[in-house]
Amino acid sequence: MDATGWWDVEVPTPLGRLRFDVHIRPDGRVTASYRGRPIPVPAMQTVPEGDGLRVRWTQRLTIPVRMEIGLDALVVGDRLTGTAVAGSLPPMRLEGRRVA
Repeated sequence: MDATGWWDVEVPTPLGRLRFDVHIRPDGRVTASYRGRPIPVPAMQTVPEGDGLRVRWTQRLTIPVRMEIGLDALVVGDRLTGTAVAGSLPPMRLEGRRVA
């Protein structure tokens, strides 16, 4: 299973839908952006799981509010589903699709 490519990821939050782009490179480096602004992504962990690939990473946002989000998702084909956790909020469902 391969997670490389550009992903359109969405997380419904109490403040509204948070949509961001994630680029997973063949060398394992990850970059992300929110409304065209870069989001720091220190590292991504990947582990094969069933027919897919479990991916875990952390993003540090400064907009719409300052927060750190931990993301845990399963990639199967061109779909990514899982959860996002930010601070004391309950886990939020995340969904994504590979766009390139």
